[in-house]
Amino acid sequence: MFPETKKGWTVVELVVAGAVLSIVFLVIVRFFSLSTKEVANQQRQTDAFEKLRQVFFVKMEPDLMEANQIETAQSQRIIFITDSNRMPQYDPDGDLDGDGISNLVDPDDDNDSSLILPPTAQFQAGYDLKDDDEDGDGKIDMQVCFYLTGGVLFRDYSYDEEGWGKHIEKLLDGVTYLNFVYWGSKKEDLGKNIDLGEDGEPNTGDEDEDDGLISATEIDMVSPPTGHGNRNGSLDTADELRYVVSVYAEIGYDENGDGVEDARLKTELAPPLLVLKTRQ
Repeated sequence: MFPETKKGWTVVELVVAGAVLSIVFLVIVRFFSLSTKEVANQQRQTDAFEKLRQVFFVKMEPDLMEANQIETAQSQRIIFITDSNRMPQYDPDGDLDGDGISNLVDPDDDNDSSLILPPTAQFQAGYDLKDDDEDGDGKIDMQVCFYLTGGVLFRDYSYDEEGWGKHIEKLLDGVTYLNFVYWGSKKEDLGKNIDLGEDGEPNTGDEDEDDGLISATEIDMVSPPTGHGNRNGSLDTADELRYVVSVYAEIGYDENGDGVEDARLKTELAPPLLVLKTRQ
């Protein structure tokens, strides 16, 4: 004979089964919740990094790549002179000097490359790559500043030395980190003899001595006659700033304002005109 078949569930079994199902359901809900949150986090980080890329490569790089002279070199502020083609009213198809050659392809927009001026005024003449005064008013055509304040990255520019604060543009809100680092080069005459490490002295066993890199510290610490540093911890003189041939930038960004950094961009630029200016 077959044993008697059980026809139903007891209350205890129903309670246990319900508890088990509840646990399974909670685990499933938790899994999908975490998965959804992780996907959202990844998407936010991707969006944040793309926004950083847009800000840097669309807004900042075009100016920085035309820099021919660094004027202020701080970790969260950089001011530099740019080529005249960054002027707001620059017309690539125009003909500033009326010689029949458009500005875009004319190596000397204002036709003053043969002028010989005193050293203090030499910036006003020459070919475009050296001439900072294409409109002939005796003033620097275009200076640009990028700076961080209150978590906001700004761009400002000064046209014809009009002063700062008239053309401020907010580039990005929610910036958690900004650091500009400045480098020289042993390939250039100014950098050949100052690869002396953090102490700026030769033959001291400094691990950074003769490492092939010219850091901002070395530029500042190597004093005359070998270098032009003043040993005050910053690049703040014209002679020191002439050593700079590349700029490293690092920017962090918190897209949703929750206090957690979502993306960070690191890049280095070597504006070709910086080197040209130091060879004058």
